[in-house]
Parts: sequence; C-alpha cells; structure tokens
Amino acid sequence: IPARTWAVFPCKGAVSHSIADCWKQIMAFFKTSNYRFLRELDMEVYPDGDTDSEEYYCEIWVAVTEK
Repeated sequence: IPARTWAVFPCKGAVSHSIADCWKQIMAFFKTSNYRFLRELDMEVYPDGDTDSEEYYCEIWVAVTEK
C-alpha cells in the first residue's frame, strides 16, 4: 500500500445498506472540503462481527490530497 494521506469514514449498521450510505456521505464531503479524492485507491475495512447487525462498525479509507 503506497504512502498516502487517508480520510477515514466510519460506517455503522448492516453492511447491506451502511456501505452505500457511507459512500454517498463521502462524495458529499468532497464537495465542501479542502481535500480531493485521488480515486486511485480506497479500502473498506470489515472487522469481525455480525455484518447484518445495526450495531456493526466498519470503515472506508480513501486516499486524499489537499486542493
């Protein structure tokens, strides 16, 4: 994994809907932030647990650079 600056976005809830909801929030974030999404690398981090639970927590990491 190359060295980058990463923006980490938390996702809470069943994976079946939380990941899509989180990506929508990520795209909205970039419209108003001082960062640009590099679109070269992202990671979805899924810890052990019940991915169908509304209490499940995972993260999306996206490579960014300042505008």
